Amino acid sequence: MGVWAFYTGLPQEDLDAVCADVQQPIEEIEMSDEPRIQCEIGKAWYRLHEVLTQGLTEPTENNIYSNAVAGQYYMWGDNSEWGDDIWWWDCYSGAFNDNKRVRQISQVLNTVDFKNLYQLHVEKHVNNDPHIFEAYDWLAECFEELKEFYAKCAELNYAVWASFG
Repeated sequence: MGVWAFYTGLPQEDLDAVCADVQQPIEEIEMSDEPRIQCEIGKAWYRLHEVLTQGLTEPTENNIYSNAVAGQYYMWGDNSEWGDDIWWWDCYSGAFNDNKRVRQISQVLNTVDFKNLYQLHVEKHVNNDPHIFEAYDWLAECFEELKEFYAKCAELNYAVWASFG
């Protein structure tokens, strides 16, 4: 099973509309007719987060690599009824990066040497996992998709909504 990640690039004003009414389902909020951009990296998001942040397993608001994968600001989150024995994604239906942060993320992702980061991650954090090198091609492909997605969103001055499910 596992949690999948889906990203939507949308105009900043549409994201502002979502943020203004967090009690209403996103599907019911009136938005512009501007086209959306989609990116889906499935279950790769969790491992990408670990590789890009060099071992962080939870989102960090001020870490640009964490923001690229997990979003900077979280919405609809309340884990009070669940207690402390849950993973962080169980209490959020989405997270976002505003258009300013999207431009910053795009610039940073374009400087990443993913192969080198992956090797560093393996050396520091992976103990005797025989499948870790098999995952490289898949993760590198997902990283490229995410990088291209952020570049397109930055070009259009879009914000990014990340949903996990």
